[in-house]
Amino acid sequence: MLTVRPYKETDLGRLREICLETSSFKRNDAKTTAFLYLMFCDYYALCEPESVFVAADETDTAQGYILCAKDFKTYRRRFRAFFQPQADALGPYFFGIVRGEMFVHGLLSRRYPAHLHIDLSAAARHQGTGTRLMDALKAHLKATGCPGVMLSCGADNENAVQFYLRNGFRIRYKLFGSYLMTFDF
Repeated sequence: MLTVRPYKETDLGRLREICLETSSFKRNDAKTTAFLYLMFCDYYALCEPESVFVAADETDTAQGYILCAKDFKTYRRRFRAFFQPQADALGPYFFGIVRGEMFVHGLLSRRYPAHLHIDLSAAARHQGTGTRLMDALKAHLKATGCPGVMLSCGADNENAVQFYLRNGFRIRYKLFGSYLMTFDF
C-alpha cells in the first residue's frame, strides 16, 4: 500500500520521471522534456513545495504526486520571472503552450486561485491513490483559506474526467479540446 506524505527535496528526480511517463505530449526530445519539467513539475516543487504531496511505496520512492500553485497571481509573477524565459527559449511551439496555459488558468483565477496537476505511475493506479492524494491537497488548501481550485483536463481523457467528477470537481467550460474543471471549498 502506498503512503501519502508531504514532498521532500529528494523526490524531485522521481517526480520528473513520473511527469515524463504520464505525459500526453507526442514529441519525445530534449526540448519537450525540458518544457515538461518547467511547466508541469519544477515550479511547484521548487517554489511551492508545501503544496506538493507524494504517494510513496514501501521504499519511500514516489509513485505518484499531486502538486499545486495556491494563488494564480503569485504563480504568474514567479513563473514569468524565472520559468517562462526558459520555456520561451525552447521555441515558438512551447511559447504558445505557455501563453495558452496562463490564459486558461487566468480565466477562473478570481474564484479559483489555485490550480493543480496530478500524475500516477502505472504502479500507483487503481488503488485509490489518486483520491488519497486529492484529499491531502484539498485539506491543505482548505486549511490555508483557499476558496477553490481549478484544473484543465483533455476532454477526450475519459478516465481522468471521471476521476475528477468523482472527486467533486465540476466541468465549467470546454476550451481548446480541454475541460476546465473546478472545486469549491
